[in-house]
Amino acid sequence: MLIPILLFYAVAFGTITALAAKRKNRDQAAWFLIGFFFGVFGLLAILVIQEKADETIAEHPSTSQELPQPAKTKKCPDCAEEIKLEAKVCRFCGKRFTEEEVESQKQAVEQSSSPPQQPSPSERLRTVRCPKCYTMNYETDYYCSACGHGLD
Repeated sequence: MLIPILLFYAVAFGTITALAAKRKNRDQAAWFLIGFFFGVFGLLAILVIQEKADETIAEHPSTSQELPQPAKTKKCPDCAEEIKLEAKVCRFCGKRFTEEEVESQKQAVEQSSSPPQQPSPSERLRTVRCPKCYTMNYETDYYCSACGHGLD
C-alpha cells in the first residue's frame, strides 16, 4: 500500500515541477525527473531559479558592416529638450523650425564634430629638451618643469 502512494506523490511532484520548468523556459523532461526523484526539493529548486532567457545568439556586426552612429541631437530653444537634428517640429513643445534653421543647425553640428585642425608649425609652441633630465619643456620656460634645472 505504501508503494502506490509514494509512486503517486513522485508522479505528482514530477508533473508539477515540469510545469513550473515550462513557465521558466527550462527542460521539462529533466525537471520532471528531478521532481520525480527529489519531490518537494525539486519543486522548490525550480521555483527558486530564475527564468532562462531565450537562446538566441546576437549576431556580431562583421568587419564589412559599419557600426550604427549615435543619433545627432539639438536642443530646442523654447523648451530646452533634446530633439533629433533633422526635426522640423519639437515633439515636446511644438515649436516649428524653418528649413533654413534646420540646415544651419546641421552644418553647425557637422563642423563641430569634424576633428580640430592642427595649428601650423609657425603657430605651435616650440619645445626644448632639458639638458639634465631630457624632459620636453616649452621654449618660453626658464626652468625645467620636472627637475627645475635652468634652460639656456
